[in-house]
Amino acid sequence: MADLAYTTSGDVTSLAGSLAVDLRTDDGVEADLMAEAIDYASADVDFYTQGKYAAADLAENRWAKHAATAFALEYLCIRRLNDVPTSLAEMCERYRKLLQLVLEGKAQVPGAARSRRPGTVTNYVPDLRRLNNQMRRDPNRSTGARASSYRVMTDPTSPDNR
Repeated sequence: MADLAYTTSGDVTSLAGSLAVDLRTDDGVEADLMAEAIDYASADVDFYTQGKYAAADLAENRWAKHAATAFALEYLCIRRLNDVPTSLAEMCERYRKLLQLVLEGKAQVPGAARSRRPGTVTNYVPDLRRLNNQMRRDPNRSTGARASSYRVMTDPTSPDNR
């Protein structure tokens, strides 16, 4: 999708505290490890939303920011195979259950703008059994909604007005 971050290192530090972040990033450069955690969290949110929302809208969304912050902190905890605190594990599990509902189409990200309907695909095939080989919609390969504003291309120079 896009390379937008849905949380910041300041948000992660404010959730866990600076001592907790320092203890989990003491084996490397803190900025690099925090960038990895933020990338992990953003990719996790991107997976569950699957292009239903614009990345710029999710980057500005409070709920997506809170979920990504929890996922980033979870990544910092499990990065060296340490245990995730119970309260954080329950928070991440709650966010994942809600994001699973978003993935299944049963819920929406609160406050995020979503397209009103998905794009329609209508596949036309010539029906050779009919007069002038009329174009028919193939319902097996179409999405079900008919695109009414598109004209079927015809050849005005054809002798039988195809």
